[in-house]
Amino acid sequence: MDRAYSIWIKSLIGAGLLDNIEGFLQQISPLEGCEIEVVRYNSLISKLLKENNLGSVYDILTEMMVRGVLPNKKTMNAALCFFCKAGLVDEALELYRSRSEIGFAPTSMSYSYLVRTLCADRRVEQAYDVFKGAMDRGHFLGAKTFCILANALCWNGKAEMAKELVIVASERDALPKFLGGCKVIPALCDAGKVDDAILINELFNRSGVATTFGMFVSLIYGTIRLMRGDKAAKLIVRMQEKGYTPTYSLYRNVIRCVCAMESGDRSCFTTLLNYQLSRWEHKVGTYNLFIEGAGFAGNPKLARLVYDLIGRNGFTPTLDSNILMLQCYLKNERIADALHFFYELREKGEVKRRLYHVMIVGLCRGNRLDDAMHFLEEMKGEGRHPSIECYEVLVQKLCNRERYEEAVGLVNEFRKSGRRITSFIGNVLLYNAIKSKGVYEAWTRMRDVEEKIPEMKALGELIGVFSGRIEMEGELKRLDEVIEKCYPLDMYTYNMLLKRVVMNQAEDAFELVERIARRGYKPNQRTERILDRARRILGNLNSRANLVRSGWDSRQGQLEY
Repeated sequence: MDRAYSIWIKSLIGAGLLDNIEGFLQQISPLEGCEIEVVRYNSLISKLLKENNLGSVYDILTEMMVRGVLPNKKTMNAALCFFCKAGLVDEALELYRSRSEIGFAPTSMSYSYLVRTLCADRRVEQAYDVFKGAMDRGHFLGAKTFCILANALCWNGKAEMAKELVIVASERDALPKFLGGCKVIPALCDAGKVDDAILINELFNRSGVATTFGMFVSLIYGTIRLMRGDKAAKLIVRMQEKGYTPTYSLYRNVIRCVCAMESGDRSCFTTLLNYQLSRWEHKVGTYNLFIEGAGFAGNPKLARLVYDLIGRNGFTPTLDSNILMLQCYLKNERIADALHFFYELREKGEVKRRLYHVMIVGLCRGNRLDDAMHFLEEMKGEGRHPSIECYEVLVQKLCNRERYEEAVGLVNEFRKSGRRITSFIGNVLLYNAIKSKGVYEAWTRMRDVEEKIPEMKALGELIGVFSGRIEMEGELKRLDEVIEKCYPLDMYTYNMLLKRVVMNQAEDAFELVERIARRGYKPNQRTERILDRARRILGNLNSRANLVRSGWDSRQGQLEY
């Protein structure tokens, strides 16, 4: 009869009728002498575990205990998996630790379940011990479990243990071949342990583990942070040899790092340049990349050497080459070299509108305002239209120097050209109007514009309001409706308006902030600082009001004293 019951259960499992099995067990449970083989229980438990039917697994394990069915190794492994799936971490760990006493040998699947469960419970050191124990017994837990443990160690600040895990697995030839999701290398780089990260990468290479694009990027940026340009150069070359294409910014940062570490010896820079020239079809584009990198590294002399190599090797510098070289001089405050280079290009007839733009903006940022104004006039004299950024930077610098007449004149000229006032220009004018009445005074002397361009009249009135020269008609907190008729609003505009509202009527500030949010703008830290000021003003006003209501008079108090 027992044999028949076992065959029946086996058939029900094979047919996937698990509900029938549970009912069947309940029916035969009261019958005496009905013994079912432990192997059938094991088959049933395994099937239920695969379907995550943990309640039924618990019932069957209880049934086995009641009926006195002795569990074998397979049953114990099933129980361990059950504890892990049910989240009974302590019970699973206790069963694992008592394995020698009860003669229990966990399988690879049981080890994997336990390691993953411990990681999920943030008990990473215990998970590490279990994983090492599995390796000691010759179990290979697979790439997924390895990555889960390694990443859990990294996320819990145990990057050193993650490194040891890789080393131990490598020594025992148990390192999975694909570890694309493994975060050991990025974690070590973030912790500043770049040499350890490079060691791990070398172990990966020896074990046949592919270094992913992300691993290369972490290694390269790690070496860049340590200013190890030689190692960064070797890594980007190895990255390309593996078939990956570095991003433009990665190229630029590596070249910048190589340039920054170079002294008299330029062998690393030259080697990297020659390697990239051998790989790139567009040779001038390669030279341009190195010119830009040298410029960012603050080495215009090296950038000029690369620029001269273009012509020496039979190529013609492009407009981009000229722009990058000019920017290199300007960013590094080599103004005399920038002027000489610009005039050199002009003699060759190679000066374009973009070069004027770079020259004007660069001179402004280098605080050479008069030179920038000279090139603006020269540009217009040649019939070229200055860019919007040229006007923006010049207006800002002129206002900073309190040369309001010239700033307003440029705004007038800009608007007459048919272009609408930008947020940047409008904000600069209003910001300076708060600081000085000179902006409004300069504006009032520009009468001819108001008749031809109506919104300029509104902008002039706004400048008057912000400088305190014109009384606002209506609510100040709704002034944004007037501003947006003159130029596009942004959060900087709203913060200026909010500051003006706080100066005039602090209680209106909070209503304005609600209005800002309703219009889809996101208040920032500066907004919070302005609101804090409004709260302090209102707090002081309330304190004074309370003192007055309590009968205290400051003048009377002084007389009595």
